[in-house]
Amino acid sequence: MNYKFTPENITSLGRDEVFVFGSNLGGNHAGGAARVARERFGAIMGQGEGMQGQSYAIPTMQGGVDTIKTYVDDFIKFAQKHSDMTFYVTRIGCGIAGFKDEEIAPLFDVAFDLPNVVLPKTFWNIINHARQLASETSGMVFHSVPIEFFPEDIEKTQNMNQKEKTDFIISLKQYGRYKIKHESPTSAGYILNADDMGHHKIALTESEFAIAAGKKLYSKNWSWGLDFDYDILSVIPIEKKNEDTLTKNYGNFAVLLSNGQIFYVWSEACLKPLFPTSDFIAVESGCGGLIFGLHQDGTISVAFEENNPSVATEVKTWESIIQISSSEHHIIGLLRNGTVIVGGDKQHFEDACNWKNIKKIYAFDAYPFAHLDYDQLFGIDEDGWLYVTGCPWRKDARQYWRKLRGQYDVSDIINNNDATFIRYTDGSHKLITPHAMHNFEKDMEFIHKYDNFQFLAARGDMVVVIDNEGEFRVDKNKEERKWWE
Repeated sequence: MNYKFTPENITSLGRDEVFVFGSNLGGNHAGGAARVARERFGAIMGQGEGMQGQSYAIPTMQGGVDTIKTYVDDFIKFAQKHSDMTFYVTRIGCGIAGFKDEEIAPLFDVAFDLPNVVLPKTFWNIINHARQLASETSGMVFHSVPIEFFPEDIEKTQNMNQKEKTDFIISLKQYGRYKIKHESPTSAGYILNADDMGHHKIALTESEFAIAAGKKLYSKNWSWGLDFDYDILSVIPIEKKNEDTLTKNYGNFAVLLSNGQIFYVWSEACLKPLFPTSDFIAVESGCGGLIFGLHQDGTISVAFEENNPSVATEVKTWESIIQISSSEHHIIGLLRNGTVIVGGDKQHFEDACNWKNIKKIYAFDAYPFAHLDYDQLFGIDEDGWLYVTGCPWRKDARQYWRKLRGQYDVSDIINNNDATFIRYTDGSHKLITPHAMHNFEKDMEFIHKYDNFQFLAARGDMVVVIDNEGEFRVDKNKEERKWWE
């Protein structure tokens, strides 16, 4: 015989052909394919498993599908060793044993590739369809929605029948009466912008955000979490300003993992390592679309060098760096000796190179305070004094500049381009704004609502808070929203 599928009724076999049938462990071949095997192909009464005459018995009556798999695996090994034989597998387990084809067919996935094993058409179709689906979805990331219903609603379902319960749950989903379950970043204190290692848990652009928590990356587009193989240490947005100074948001992020790799992420299915090495301790983006990776040895690698070749060339010569921070036109590096190095246009930033005993650094875009091609650099020294330098200030912002220079006992700061929010070592905080430029001030009500936050980030009209219970809170255009909206 020469068949693609096992015939439904086999009455004869060639010399090197074998009839594979479902049996019971007692070898009582009394009905179905087992009876055919006994009457025509040499099956032996009392032998429940293995080769006998021109037949091969696979026990199917002893329990669930998992108890059948071992015997199927033994058959496959036997068929692999006897490539000179052709084995015709019947729909084992799908008769008297009562199993469905969909339950048994996957057990023969390996046999699907053996040229000397012929399967029933139903088995072949099921395996082939599963393989096509796996091929089509290879590399894609699927996420279920991890939702949590309120306790009072769960209590209402206790006395419902199954249909009532199903309809009730559907109605809860339709009306949005549930919470999204998610992992939350952990912190040792209240973090505004970055921890002491320069790691960011919240990445913000003018219209996008991403939150790193455990091995998941949450964002407005990927609401249910994008999974990585390692914990995420830091996430930063990748954006660039064109000649009209408008921000072009690529919708992309760079992610630093705990194994030292930096991934470039631009969709749920599109992510890849950005650099060939995996020894990075920090990642930043800026200077017109560059991505900077800080190595353990204190050197820096740069991606997308063509966006700003001069800065890329300069920064790749740096050594002994322990922290980096970048804005639209500058990158600032903290050296092991507590001093600072600046990459980009040095004009108006000379005094930063004279700072001493610095333990934390920041670079922020200065718009709208000053000329559009200059930034604002901050440093916090070991005693908590705040250092600031930058572009020539407009006249109406000079008082703001003087206030910043007088801050001490500072633990952390954040800047949303037109105000500076300061956190002090005792846990208190203050907002410092220039005259008539206080968009951030309008967000203070939202910030005070979650005063004991773990993380806070702000950019333009967006503020993202992770509160003391680990919930994500988003304020956009002075309106609080659910984080996945």
